[in-house]
Amino acid sequence: MDAQSLLLLAVLFSAVAIGWVMGRGARNESDTEGQASSYIEGLNYLLKEQPDEAIDAFLEALEINDSTVEVHFILGQLLRKQGQPDRAIRVHQNLIARPGIERSAQNRAKFELALDFMQSGLYDRASRIFSEQVANKTEHATASAEKLLDIHIVERDWDAALEVIRTIKTRRISLDGRYRNLKRVTAHLLCEKADQSMQSQRFDAAEELLKKARRADGDCPRVLYGRIQLNQKRGALAAAKRDVRLLLEIDPHRHAHYLGFARELYELDHDINGLAEMLKLRIEGGSKYLLDRVLLAKTLFQLKGHSTHEADDLIDDLIEQSNSLGAADLYINRLRVANPTLSPALGKLAKLVQARIAKKSKFRCTQCGFTGQQLHWVCPSCKEWESVVSNDESGVS
Repeated sequence: MDAQSLLLLAVLFSAVAIGWVMGRGARNESDTEGQASSYIEGLNYLLKEQPDEAIDAFLEALEINDSTVEVHFILGQLLRKQGQPDRAIRVHQNLIARPGIERSAQNRAKFELALDFMQSGLYDRASRIFSEQVANKTEHATASAEKLLDIHIVERDWDAALEVIRTIKTRRISLDGRYRNLKRVTAHLLCEKADQSMQSQRFDAAEELLKKARRADGDCPRVLYGRIQLNQKRGALAAAKRDVRLLLEIDPHRHAHYLGFARELYELDHDINGLAEMLKLRIEGGSKYLLDRVLLAKTLFQLKGHSTHEADDLIDDLIEQSNSLGAADLYINRLRVANPTLSPALGKLAKLVQARIAKKSKFRCTQCGFTGQQLHWVCPSCKEWESVVSNDESGVS
């Protein structure tokens, strides 16, 4: 039997005993006999090392009274934590059904039941209870609002999430944690809707949603990012290039991703010279990012071939001053061009470096340490907004 099961059984065993003592004056003989029967049945299961059956029997024996309500909450939380939300649901439903339970305990039981439903994946049932808690502005309204937003975001129901935010504002509920900045969250949700419109080629609708997002929070970098994507899809590459230069300045946290996007835009516009000039301006302006120099070297090679001294000097500096994998890859390719007889051996070395580059995570979460290859505006692990940033310490885009 694992430690969690032992702890749960110990709590149940004690709780049944407490409930028996505290409630004995209010019970009739048939109640006492039924409770005793379940209690003895639980002990028999325990002796037979059947913990699941013992837990069910002890739950049956545990009487609800004013002295054991808190014990029921502890049991419900423990069951949920142990991965048994179905049993936690029984505990909390029994509490809710008890006549005469105090309003505060009733609200808490409903909130806990919603958490049980949420863990079970029964989002509709959980949402109804959380919505009731928010509408009535109970003591669990703040936590319920946060859970409601979590559910709608997981289900990608952006309209429902926006409606929750409107309700929060109407009820004047203050949130903290990852939802502390509701203006920023609203902008992100509108950008999500704009993304959907772009995917279905409804560009005018996407433009209107991005305008609403900008009104919600003009400082949200995703709004500008969405506008660049929209201009790219519309073929307005000059406007897209202008905005990506601005985005690189106002949101350095995701600069590696934006640089890759910039390269794509300039190549689509057949403007490799413009890309080189943009990168040179960034470097001359004091950019401290390795990737600016690595991408400039790649761009110069693309323009002038492997005979350019400017690119060679850039790579030499990067090799001497950093541990850039991107620069190492360029350096090996340069050696292969200059020394054809060594090309097969250098090719093996290049594969090793490229394998390391492929394994390198492009993004990381500053809150929980999550890493991945795709940009997420809300961390898939800790659900924090805008905590996922570029992870280009090795100069890899």
